[in-house]
Amino acid sequence: MKKKCLLATLFALLSAFLLFGCLGFGPQGEPYLVPDKADGYAVLKPSAILSDQDLLKSMNETSRIDFEKSLNEAKDTYGFDPAAITKIIIFMNAEKEAPEAYTGIIAEGTFDKQKLIGKIREDASVTEEQYDGTTVYKIVPNSQNELDPGQDVRINPPISTSYLAFVTDRQVVYGIEESVKDCIDVKNGKRKALSDGTLDRMSKAVDSDGVVLVVMKIPALWTNAIAQSGSGPYDTTSFSKATHLAFSYGKTGPTMSLKSSVLFRGANDAQKSSDVLQGLLSMARGLSKSGSASEKLLKDIKVNANGEMLSASLEVTKETLDKIEAEMKEQANTQTAQTYSTGPDYGTGGTGGVKD
Repeated sequence: MKKKCLLATLFALLSAFLLFGCLGFGPQGEPYLVPDKADGYAVLKPSAILSDQDLLKSMNETSRIDFEKSLNEAKDTYGFDPAAITKIIIFMNAEKEAPEAYTGIIAEGTFDKQKLIGKIREDASVTEEQYDGTTVYKIVPNSQNELDPGQDVRINPPISTSYLAFVTDRQVVYGIEESVKDCIDVKNGKRKALSDGTLDRMSKAVDSDGVVLVVMKIPALWTNAIAQSGSGPYDTTSFSKATHLAFSYGKTGPTMSLKSSVLFRGANDAQKSSDVLQGLLSMARGLSKSGSASEKLLKDIKVNANGEMLSASLEVTKETLDKIEAEMKEQANTQTAQTYSTGPDYGTGGTGGVKD
């Protein structure tokens, strides 16, 4: 049992490292609107993700029908086709927390402005104002206006007000008032766009052209939590010295590529963290069943420290992931069968069945 728990914990840690990251990007066709107040961003490419045939093949018939229905409803009801959205950019400032959090979303694609705003009006109060030549829509959800007297807002807080603006013909910005107006200022040349050498370095350390890309400064809240978590069986406190992280996901044919990089204050911290991951991988390989898909995946994970940068990468096919899923189901079934046969009040002397 301890071995199984250890493997589960290991996979969780490795997944967190490989899948926890950030992305960098530059202007690609449309104006670059991310304000300089941001210190991190994520880029997703829905048109590329939703056209992936492996995604469709992984769904059963019912899920695929529901998925296609949702896409059609979005187009007919909200005035945009999710599969035609070329890019979604989510930007933020890592040091600002709720309720002062600084976040915004930029979506690039083709939008039916009247249909989208009309649908929003059905569920919210929408007012308009002009900001430097651009219409900004203030959206107050109806549920906020209808909050019952005496309702405990600590348990059921009112939904916050949001803002939306069509900054260019193909770019809509959504978020808090400050972030939306900052994007308009960037468009009009009254505010600088985000330009950060460290974030650029992080994006280049992974795949900056991936269909998912994340690059960000690591919040002090995260590193403080790691520093206070204690060493445990493996000393992970060196990760509290991390300052930036990046992650990318790309796909070429059947092969999925995941890359993650973490920047540390110094090379010594990066090397210590690399040693921790290498040790976990070595232990996991030793505990994995020989010849299993899980063992192969663990062998394919590459970890490397170069100066103050720690990087991890993995290339895997859907076929391998399907095999791992099958192995996990088989293991779960085996554990269930063992529990059933050895549990209290069950058959004895080689006979099975529940006692009457």
